[in-house]
Amino acid sequence: MSKLVTIRSFGDYFSAHVTQQSLDAYGIPSTLLNDNMGTVFMPLAVGGIKLQVREEDETRALSLLDQLENKADAEQDTPAYWEEQAEGLDPDNRVCIYCGSKNTTIVDASRKTFLGQQVFRIAPALFDKEKWHCFHCGKDF
Repeated sequence: MSKLVTIRSFGDYFSAHVTQQSLDAYGIPSTLLNDNMGTVFMPLAVGGIKLQVREEDETRALSLLDQLENKADAEQDTPAYWEEQAEGLDPDNRVCIYCGSKNTTIVDASRKTFLGQQVFRIAPALFDKEKWHCFHCGKDF
């Protein structure tokens, strides 16, 4: 049986489980130690909720978590990720349903091509839904 090593400790249940699921999504099995000790003070009393992986997966898991954390940090640096940075944006912008950013714009895909223009002129009711694009996460909604 492989030896388990602790790669992270958490003070809250939610962060521990989200991180564990991230490892699982990339095929790295892990376990949480002390995750059922309560939700507020008990995990802190026993040193936190410990995320453990097999010793042979330690380097890969740490590298993956570093990549994911760096990506999250970079995303937080994009304009209007935080609510207090949104004052320069149009107040009518929709909030992205994927990431919560207000750095969005309306997209009129029906008029981008000649064919789209012709179809829009014939049957505008088919295109009455607004399409939005998020500059933060790059998704359309």
